[in-house]
Amino acid sequence: MFFSKFIVPAVALFSAASSVFATPIDPAVAGLVAKRAEATDVTNTCKQVYDSCAPHIANIAAGVVVVADATVAVDVVAEVNAILDIVVAATAELDAYVGLNVNAELDAIVAVTIDLIVSLFASLGSCGCGGPSLWARIDAVIAAYLAVLARINADICVHIGHGIPFINLNLFVTLKLILCAKILGLVNILL
Repeated sequence: MFFSKFIVPAVALFSAASSVFATPIDPAVAGLVAKRAEATDVTNTCKQVYDSCAPHIANIAAGVVVVADATVAVDVVAEVNAILDIVVAATAELDAYVGLNVNAELDAIVAVTIDLIVSLFASLGSCGCGGPSLWARIDAVIAAYLAVLARINADICVHIGHGIPFINLNLFVTLKLILCAKILGLVNILL
């Protein structure tokens, strides 16, 4: 009588376990199993974004590019589009790290992101070019990039907000207000 109470659950457990252990992983699915992400992966991605964008930002700030021993005026829209493509690709890559504990690398991520944003706005401010559509695209891409960083760890955006110099932040807010005023003016004309 006691034997039947123990044998039935044991047989059920072993039969379920044997089907799990006997099923191998398909090689196509095995390639999808990725290594465990680390906080340094987020830092390396942010540094790679900055390193990839730095030549384009320098070209915008200089205003000219040396091509085949001749100086050519910089196409600011093309340079900004290249920067935005890099940031969009990084945003998609960083989306895989949502929920990762990056407290150990928080300062490095914040420093690299502040350098990227400040140097981008400073270079665009020094050339004095770009219309509302250019600023709107920059705003949308930077907002998406910061949103992904905020989903990884909300403290990143808090530290970025505290770390951006006030002059550049004031320039950004002013440009955003001008953009909103122009959009509202266009809507008013259409009505």
